[in-house]
Amino acid sequence: MKHNSKKAILSAFALLALFTVKAQDYVRPGGSYTPSTDNNPTATGPKKFSLSLSMGSAIPLKEYASTYVKGSFWDFNSPDSTHLQGFAQSGFNMNVTASYLFSDEFGIKMMLGYSSNPFNINTFSSTVGFPSYASTQTNYHVTEYMIGPYMSLLVAPKLRVELGAMIGLVTISYPEIVVALNDTLTDTYDFNGGNGFGYCFDAGAEYSITSNLSILINVAYTGSTIKYNGFDETLNSPGYYPYTFSHDTDVPYMTTAIIKPTIGIALKF
Repeated sequence: MKHNSKKAILSAFALLALFTVKAQDYVRPGGSYTPSTDNNPTATGPKKFSLSLSMGSAIPLKEYASTYVKGSFWDFNSPDSTHLQGFAQSGFNMNVTASYLFSDEFGIKMMLGYSSNPFNINTFSSTVGFPSYASTQTNYHVTEYMIGPYMSLLVAPKLRVELGAMIGLVTISYPEIVVALNDTLTDTYDFNGGNGFGYCFDAGAEYSITSNLSILINVAYTGSTIKYNGFDETLNSPGYYPYTFSHDTDVPYMTTAIIKPTIGIALKF
């Protein structure tokens, strides 16, 4: 009887050892196995927070780029017109964007954008019919403060397509222009302020290099109507004190649009 009991105990230990060996084939030492995401940043979903820097071109459109002055502010045969023509040329754009995803596909982003567009003073001078020059700056400086929703769609393991729509404030300072009316008399135009409600639509692609770093390409369209809170007009002739007319009640405006193709990088958290 004791011999049979010993055989049963030995058999039980043998079965337990067999099951233990088999279990070790399926369970790694130290706990359960978690797959690495180093080579697949989207394995556990996208990072929620992103901070990006993009640079590229700023291509002006509408009155901002127009050189057609007939019936506009710069048509001296119709001095009461409030339509400004910008004579802006293609320039440089830079954007800093912070975004946050509420889910894998939808989120919100904020953008601080800057564009610099040259003022084509030579075309301006020949178009208005008087020798002219910009007395202070020769470039427009455009600043955008934007916020709005965006959508991020996974189309490949490391590639996402993004679409966004933002609203906010756009500011543009108009260069101070000096027009030589004759050999001795000049007329200087100095515009006050320059801002308006703006909107921006953008579409782009994001390619993940690692789970924390991506390359971005993007095309954005910004639109606004920039209003100037009056302007000062100063007549200057040698031997006389300058005489300034303050046109505080006049509000010139300029319809503005900029197309911005850019490339950049994003840090993901």
